[in-house]
Amino acid sequence: LEDVLKQRRQSLKEKHQAETKEIEAKHENLLEKLKEDFKEKEKQERKNFAEKLGAKQKEMREEMQQKMA
Repeated sequence: LEDVLKQRRQSLKEKHQAETKEIEAKHENLLEKLKEDFKEKEKQERKNFAEKLGAKQKEMREEMQQKMA
C-alpha cells in the first residue's frame, strides 16, 4: 500500500510539473506576442507621426512660398 501511495504521489508530482511547464510556456508565448504587438503599434504610431509632421512641414513651406511671392 505504501508503494502504491508513493507511486501515486510521484505520478501527481510529475503531472503537476508538466502542467506548470506548459503554463509557463503559454505565459512566455503571451509575453512575446504582447512585445511584438507593442513594437508593431509603436512602429505604426511613429509612421503616423512622421506622416503628420511631413504634411505640416509641407504646409508651412507652401505658406512661406506664398508670403515670399
